[in-house]
Amino acid sequence: MLAGFPVAACAQGAPGVAAAPPPPNLLVRRYHEGDTLVYRMEATNQGRRRLLRYQAVATAVVRKDSAGRFIEDFVWSSLVRDDSAVALPATGAAVRQRLTLAPEIAVPVDIAKADPRLIGPMLDLLTFYVDTWLAAKMPGLVHPGDHVRFPGNGSNSWADGRVLVLGEDAIDFDITLDSVDAARHVARVTVRHVPPAQMRVRLPADWMREPVAETPNNWVEVTNAGGGSWVASVGRETFDVVLSVSLTDGRILSATMDNPVEVKERVCSDAALTQCGEPARYRILRRIAVR
Repeated sequence: MLAGFPVAACAQGAPGVAAAPPPPNLLVRRYHEGDTLVYRMEATNQGRRRLLRYQAVATAVVRKDSAGRFIEDFVWSSLVRDDSAVALPATGAAVRQRLTLAPEIAVPVDIAKADPRLIGPMLDLLTFYVDTWLAAKMPGLVHPGDHVRFPGNGSNSWADGRVLVLGEDAIDFDITLDSVDAARHVARVTVRHVPPAQMRVRLPADWMREPVAETPNNWVEVTNAGGGSWVASVGRETFDVVLSVSLTDGRILSATMDNPVEVKERVCSDAALTQCGEPARYRILRRIAVR
């Protein structure tokens, strides 16, 4: 999902005077093997035709991987969708997810064997970890009000290649250290996922290039609906993520996400998406919280 880091700008000091080292990042993760974490996720997903609500619990133990690096080994449980409990395996790859905030390794995208009903919750928890991990890498976040912007690389895909034949978004990261509460040992960080200035997603049809909002389109989905029909959607996606991070050990204490997508959708009778009906416009709004 992420590759590379911004190069910190360094001011030139006077000749013969060594530049002062940057202060340590407040958000760096400090692990202790065997620690446990429990997150309770609650989410709503308002689409064009329905509102989905779900809750789930993710429980992790801090371990070291084969290379001796710290990871958080999660097991998901207690999934409830629209007030109905969902039976999940008690153990195994279908309910496991590995994440980390260790600064020396990238956050793993570890969902290939996940239960399909957990893909959404896993990806949302992954988003919170990527945002926290990235904020902890930024040297400019020291005092309340400090702000940095990090350009994302390429696009992110969630297509399965069968029914969902194309699914991509592309975002940049706009990160602000909102507050530092020394008494409670908590920092509050806002990470805004914003459309990049240049288009970075694949748009297979010309009609998809017209901006749905005031920025270039940065979100696209194409679904094979069967019977020679394709549902093609394009739009603008943003995320507003608010993180509460422990100043004691850098763990995520709580997080929220507001994820609106402004969408233009057409139903097409060819895979090239050139023979399509009139467009429909609507809004998707996802809200996620973990505590």
